[in-house]
Amino acid sequence: MLISYPILETPQTNDTEETVLARMLARATSAAGQYPANTIGQYKVWHGGLHLEATNATPIRAIADGMIVAYRQAQASEQYQNQPYDTSFVLIKHETETGENTPVVFYSLYMHLASRDALTADQISSLPQLFQQAAAMGTDAKSPPVSTAAERKQARVYRKDILGYPGLQYSQTERRVHFEVFTTDEHLGHFWKDSTAATNQTASADFYGDAHFIIPAGKSFTDRHPRASQPHRIVFDAHHDFPLDVGQAGTVLDELFVTVCLDRGRRIATTYTLRDGVCQQVGTPVEQANYEYELFRLASTLYRDCPSAGFELLRFGRILSGETTNTNENWQLVRYSDDNIGYIDLAANDIVKLSDADFPYWQGWEKFEEGQLASPSDAFVDDPHALAMINDTIGWGQEKLRHLIVKHPSEWDSSDLAARYSKLRQKGEPLEAEDSWQLFEDHVKKLAFWDKVDGLDRSVWHFHPIEFIYHARKCGWLSLSELASTFPCYMFYSSSGNPRTAIATNNATYKLTEAVAKDRIRDHSVSLNKCIRKYIGNNKGRISLFLAQTLLETAQWRNPGGTKRLMHEWGFGQYSSSNPATQYYTAFYGRGIMQLTWAGNYRAYGEFRALPNHNGAYVERLTPNAPRITATSTHYTANPSDGGQLIRWAPRFDPDFVGEDSYAACDSGGFYWVSKSFSEGMSINRVCDRPYSAANVGLINRLVNGGGNGYYERQAYSAYILRMLTDGVDTGPTLTIAPPAPKSGVTADMRRPE
Repeated sequence: MLISYPILETPQTNDTEETVLARMLARATSAAGQYPANTIGQYKVWHGGLHLEATNATPIRAIADGMIVAYRQAQASEQYQNQPYDTSFVLIKHETETGENTPVVFYSLYMHLASRDALTADQISSLPQLFQQAAAMGTDAKSPPVSTAAERKQARVYRKDILGYPGLQYSQTERRVHFEVFTTDEHLGHFWKDSTAATNQTASADFYGDAHFIIPAGKSFTDRHPRASQPHRIVFDAHHDFPLDVGQAGTVLDELFVTVCLDRGRRIATTYTLRDGVCQQVGTPVEQANYEYELFRLASTLYRDCPSAGFELLRFGRILSGETTNTNENWQLVRYSDDNIGYIDLAANDIVKLSDADFPYWQGWEKFEEGQLASPSDAFVDDPHALAMINDTIGWGQEKLRHLIVKHPSEWDSSDLAARYSKLRQKGEPLEAEDSWQLFEDHVKKLAFWDKVDGLDRSVWHFHPIEFIYHARKCGWLSLSELASTFPCYMFYSSSGNPRTAIATNNATYKLTEAVAKDRIRDHSVSLNKCIRKYIGNNKGRISLFLAQTLLETAQWRNPGGTKRLMHEWGFGQYSSSNPATQYYTAFYGRGIMQLTWAGNYRAYGEFRALPNHNGAYVERLTPNAPRITATSTHYTANPSDGGQLIRWAPRFDPDFVGEDSYAACDSGGFYWVSKSFSEGMSINRVCDRPYSAANVGLINRLVNGGGNGYYERQAYSAYILRMLTDGVDTGPTLTIAPPAPKSGVTADMRRPE
């Protein structure tokens, strides 16, 4: 799920998601523009969005790809009570995913955009083409026509597209935009999870963001990991180990909520508890350096019967793939009191395993049905409990408000104004006088547009829009359209061409046609997402570098003729006089998205996943110069010039499985990504976490294929994909093209610490 904020600022040094969130929240200072309610007279009135402050030169951008379903391009501002306000707006419908079989449909609204008279010529030219037309202007809300392909193309917007600029909100000088995110009953049910009733059997099948564990009161903790060796470490081999802290044995008195975040190699476990309904952190977080970088070796050591299943236990806290291991345990270091840490088996059946896909309730996530809080006949907050929450704007109360999902009538519907605002017409209230009411009614109707949108009920579910984005940005799952957007148009960019240093988003010169890109990746999109979730994580820099490698290894997921194909190396292992090594690995030519070659890599992957042995005949579709695998044939584990040894393959799995099974084709690429690094003495993900540079792209290239093949293409691809996945709005990441780094070019700080 690709999503960004409606205002994209220049990144600051050491920015985190939390610091960017804080800066965006700091823009919502207007007392009259808070979520989920504002004040009119003595009453609290439902308010489905936030008012974000910005200058008149600040672009307001689409937060995700979508279709414009309603808009207004007003020529000039309006007046209410001698104060100017703008009525221009854009409403976008977004359709994406947070996992396999989990569609997410939501709407984003950008109200009070500047009128056309307030825009410069350059600002007007930055707007979507739909708004450039004379027919788009006017005081009435419009729904764009979409009956033809050309019309649908005009109604389509992409993440980071400029929609307008902040307008006036009852002030001559201050400029703001009303920003809103909502969804419908039908769509909310597809992705919202009520974690208060979650069990291990009902937890979301999706996983994104952090792992969460609910530990019941009375659970015991040990001081040491039961699988550790002396003095206290997990031993990988005679020369390498993973050191462990010593904890304190004890028993927890309260129910605990443990959040585990994997960030740039670190494992950070933070413990919380609920006291009198308030979420409080317990002590300081427990941090383990290099944990994520060592997941492969930890899994291979602790779960020898199926390291792949163990890898998932260590990363997710549960097994998502359906693989199994006889070692059904996951001993981890956790804080269980302000002063004590200890080891506990998080795989125990009575510990509930969740992720951010479950909307953890102790963080404040809660939704209210309309009958609980809002009367469908008016716009006022009537429920005493709701009023108490809305008035509690300090500390935990503020956190709670940001996590409320509230269903109430939209303020942009003018069909029942008299009923909705009847309280304001009572004696002594602001709209008691008929002329005051008429002015107010006229004012609201100038803003309304609800009747222009098909498929929206009178009341919809509103999210705190900034918190919604912050939460959704934890999801690294990419929809088919989002994956397709990472496909550049050409295999190679010349050294004199701009694409290596400046790539424009959605520029047709550089971007492959969406329909073509979708067709190429369609059969593998789910498996590729599962691979990224398991081995790469949500870091967009890592994903960009990983996808750049797969694009090259799979020839942009196509064969030379441009059609879809199985994940097999071109030439199918045919002997080449220019590459004598091919006479050795012919039966084990490249398969999968990272093109596994040599029997040794296939053997390692089979052992990692505990693939069943294959005792029958292998069906090898090879050329006459590539002998098939037989019951007695021997094959080199690696290039004999690099020390490869002959082994008999049978009875092991058919290597064609890696090229023809979509999950294996993608998963083997992730396996190679995390396992190859250790044979080289460094972690590919560690290199990915360094600042983006040509040298690091080249180092990853060498780790993946052992040399400089496709070096320039991989640089161009990674620059393009990083531009598409991140929030940059300039010409894209600047990358100085450099020649391939020599094998000796590995520096000490790139290596894995021993």
